[in-house]
Amino acid sequence: MRLPLSWLKDFSDCDLSIEDLADLLTRAGLEVESIERIGVYSDRIVVGEISEVRPIPDTNDLHEVDLLLGNDQRGSAVTGAPNITPDSSGARVPVALAGAVLLDSKSESFAITTVKARDFRGVKSSTVLCSALELGISDDHTGVLLLDESAETGSLVRELLEIPENCAADVVFDIDILPNYGRCLSIIGIAREVAALTRTPFKLEIKAEHLPTDPEAFKVSIENPELSPRYSGLVLEDVKVEPSPAWMQRRLALAGLSPINNLVDVTNYVMVEMGQPMHAFDLDKLPKQEITVRAAREGETIHTLDQDLAAGKDGEPVPPRALEESTLLITSDDQPVAVAGVIGGLESEISDATGKVLLESANFNFISIRKAMSQLKLITDASTRFSRQVDPAQTVTAIQRAAHLLQELGAAKPAGAIADCYPQPAETRSLTVHDTDITRNLGVELKDGEIAAALERLGFQAEADGKGSVEITIPGFRPDVSHSADIAEEVIRVIGFDRLEGRLLNEPLPRQERNQSWELRGKIRSVLTGCGLSDVLNYSLTTPEAESRLLAGEPPAEETPPYVQVMNKKESQERSSLRRTVLSSLMENVATNHRERKRIAIFEIGKVYLPEHTPQTGDPGDEKLPLEVFRLAMVLSGPICDPSWQDVKPRESSFHDLKGIAKVLFNKLHIESCEFTPGQGAPYHPGVAAAVLIAGKPAGTIGRIHPKVIEAYGLGEREVFAADFDLALLLDASRTDYPFRSFSSQPAVYQDLALVVNDDVPAGTVMATIRESAGELLTDISLFDIYRGEQLGEGKKSLAFQLTFCAADRSLEEKEINELREAMLGPLEEKLGAKIRA
Repeated sequence: MRLPLSWLKDFSDCDLSIEDLADLLTRAGLEVESIERIGVYSDRIVVGEISEVRPIPDTNDLHEVDLLLGNDQRGSAVTGAPNITPDSSGARVPVALAGAVLLDSKSESFAITTVKARDFRGVKSSTVLCSALELGISDDHTGVLLLDESAETGSLVRELLEIPENCAADVVFDIDILPNYGRCLSIIGIAREVAALTRTPFKLEIKAEHLPTDPEAFKVSIENPELSPRYSGLVLEDVKVEPSPAWMQRRLALAGLSPINNLVDVTNYVMVEMGQPMHAFDLDKLPKQEITVRAAREGETIHTLDQDLAAGKDGEPVPPRALEESTLLITSDDQPVAVAGVIGGLESEISDATGKVLLESANFNFISIRKAMSQLKLITDASTRFSRQVDPAQTVTAIQRAAHLLQELGAAKPAGAIADCYPQPAETRSLTVHDTDITRNLGVELKDGEIAAALERLGFQAEADGKGSVEITIPGFRPDVSHSADIAEEVIRVIGFDRLEGRLLNEPLPRQERNQSWELRGKIRSVLTGCGLSDVLNYSLTTPEAESRLLAGEPPAEETPPYVQVMNKKESQERSSLRRTVLSSLMENVATNHRERKRIAIFEIGKVYLPEHTPQTGDPGDEKLPLEVFRLAMVLSGPICDPSWQDVKPRESSFHDLKGIAKVLFNKLHIESCEFTPGQGAPYHPGVAAAVLIAGKPAGTIGRIHPKVIEAYGLGEREVFAADFDLALLLDASRTDYPFRSFSSQPAVYQDLALVVNDDVPAGTVMATIRESAGELLTDISLFDIYRGEQLGEGKKSLAFQLTFCAADRSLEEKEINELREAMLGPLEEKLGAKIRA
């Protein structure tokens, strides 16, 4: 949220410096991400001395100005100001350096601009000479503001000038509002926090039109009060739609909103000021003089305000937004006129011809709003506030404030009382805490009186009984407070975290049992990130339809039990079930990043959930909790590495790259007797897949993703290689204690062996046969070439291996090596039909 300092001062007398205020807010949980100093407040506007002024040829009034900026710094500017002439040498002027934010003197309405280095007809200008209007201290733009000749060059201009209280220059804090700080999505909300933190008065003085409420003033009905607790409305007449005044446009622009017209600007102004979203309907465009708040029905649609009907493809009009049944609507005569709490409908939009208006100020269930935002893929300023819970008590106050502003601007006047539909008024919430509870939570001894005083500064009603207890009435704008721990957090924020004391533990730490599964997961992450893969974390909720894309359009190999469904699956269509594979989540990651990144190398260690069917009781619906199994999945796609000066165009990743990463992992985990055998089945490409056996047990799969699966995820021509392993089997097979094998001091003998075998004979089987027949003297074997050609014959291939022989106690002689080769060839020919390649 953008917070203009001038607006904050309407409600707070805080006199802290800008830096101290930013630090205070951040320490209180309102993280200030950036500070924008506009106009004279900028750190980039300094005093400059004009050293020389030269006319620019072929121009009527432009001059090139050389500047001295202090500390041996120089600058240049191009200006057309009439009071800057060749006789202006020695004058002191305000100079805006690159990056400074000024008021835009060329804009008819309030606007700001950032100074950048520019080129005027070949003359470079790195700075701007500022007028009083550009500095935001007056409306004078007749020329450059001339400063006192004694002003020190390089000093900040704001330190020399008396800045008027209501000037256009300002300081804007950009604050990251956390989800549980919804109360601070308003100027008043932040001002309340500042007043509490600085122990200064909170000036909640809002000029409002005190209008009565009457349920019959306008017909309003709410079908489900749980989804819409309150709806207030006011009919306005004598409407005059025109631009809002400059002061309002300025504040809205600084807050990050675009001024539109006086009616819309007033609703936005009240929203930013009070945190209560509002909406204005053109009353004459409503199908009927009534409002009903209800959930959408199947097949309903609506054109919303953000849609440009003329921007459709091929000249076709933009289609309306489809609505899900859970989406809350504002309707008139059973026709949707707005998506409740999110955005208005196009058919009831305010226009220059609008004569009567229905001003809406309502309250909606925050969960319902979040679902609508997700379904429509639409985030607005209103929905952001409603999704973090808004106090239903302020709907009428917001209308009264808006009515006052509209009458003050001469834009409209109320036609009667405020229609207020509030079927189930919210109950006042209260809480009793004891000072010992707060002390136990914080580790700081506080008395009940200090606790009550801190809470009252935050808007709570708190009464200490003097015996350690505090009776607290929780205000409606604090839905996040419900327990004593919440109270403790609020108290320490106000009294200061510096009150917390560091203490040593009173007792020794209990003995910690080693969690081998946790240690293994940590080691796997270390190994795989070392291999260039990125660790990702996905939701464990998915849908059966999403995971079915891995089947490549084929039915599963065997009947599978149903998915474990979440109870609110109807309201959470995209997250209705617990996942049964991690690989599906990684494929969605690939689809998300497909267009942005060529190289994708990721892995995830996560749980899958496998349902059990054995009921715990006789009730068929009473099933056991699902099995939670840890899986490791990896995905590799695109170039083997990112381009660099060493390798401008890296080669594409392959099956063998991912297999190599898996082998490195097994080696680091000290897993022996690992075997890769031919595999098949979804989601892999036939012939480019392997089953991984560890100690003879199936431990996982690895292969190239099937083209149909690639198509299902919308990945075009991309090749994706994936692996999926059972983490429990890896844990069982990994060894923490393993025998040391001493290095041989004897020389090794290297020999190549090329064999011709049938095309369907796996290289792994050939290697296993060689190892078995060669004995312990064969210390290593690696495949370095595969060849197919006409000279070998149809259905044949050549496999070339490098063999490493070494004895621990002697140098091997040629005779021994030849005997070993002969010992290998016999079994190879008998079992596999292998022959030495000529």
